[in-house]
Amino acid sequence: MADAFETKFKSIDDLLNDTSAELRIDPSRLAEPLFPAMGPGGRAFQEPLKPATTGSLSQTCISLAKDAGLPAVGPQAFRRDTANFLAVMKGVSEAQMACKHGETSVFSVHYSKGTRNMNPVETRLGEDQPGVLRCSLTQSATSGCGTSVDGSFVN
Repeated sequence: MADAFETKFKSIDDLLNDTSAELRIDPSRLAEPLFPAMGPGGRAFQEPLKPATTGSLSQTCISLAKDAGLPAVGPQAFRRDTANFLAVMKGVSEAQMACKHGETSVFSVHYSKGTRNMNPVETRLGEDQPGVLRCSLTQSATSGCGTSVDGSFVN
């Protein structure tokens, strides 16, 4: 997978130390699965490449958590923890929106920008700024609503 990126990194250290804002996938690799299934023994990918199952991804997550000295939890634990954190930091309705729960009202379906109004990753990392309104680029250009590059409100 080292050659999956447009930039050909010589080592994992080169990849981890890259300061690019984006890591672009090599166009010739776009048809391949993002998480390929492992072959027998777990030392190489199955050939031809096939997508990993959700069960194997969960087991990998559990194994990595155990190896790190954490409780044996799968990806759902991260979702639950983040949903709880969002509910505390932003309110239950925003947590429900981020989890795609309870979006059946006319407003939610036809008018709300949904999760485009917030950045759950930014919130989870404590990097968001309360009270900053986020708008789409089109809306920003037409109505002056949005945020600057540094996150401050732009009118």
